[in-house]
Amino acid sequence: MPKPASQPAAPPEPPPKPVPPVGRPILLSPEQGKYADSVNPRFRWLSVGGATRYEVNWSQDPNLANPYTVISIATEAMVPVEKPLTIGATYYWRARGGNEAGWGPWSNIGSFGVLEETE
Repeated sequence: MPKPASQPAAPPEPPPKPVPPVGRPILLSPEQGKYADSVNPRFRWLSVGGATRYEVNWSQDPNLANPYTVISIATEAMVPVEKPLTIGATYYWRARGGNEAGWGPWSNIGSFGVLEETE
């Protein structure tokens, strides 16, 4: 008796497509309405589930038009030494998490002032 033909194996299920983070970072520092004591402050925020990188924007414009942007893999980023903030100015900032699928929503916008550095 001939052997029955074997059925081809079904192709494996493709892995689920990644999705961008859905949470918004919570801004920690510089604190809302406070003063940074450096022209190169460090921005810090709480992590977002599913994020493997973060984008941070800051600007003197409350609408964050033409912001300076830094991408970070940590939950902090520093104002580059070559782009110091202006003493006495007010700045606005925000952050968002992202991964290979795209970017999640922006955090709320925070604001802070810049004090002259003391020795």
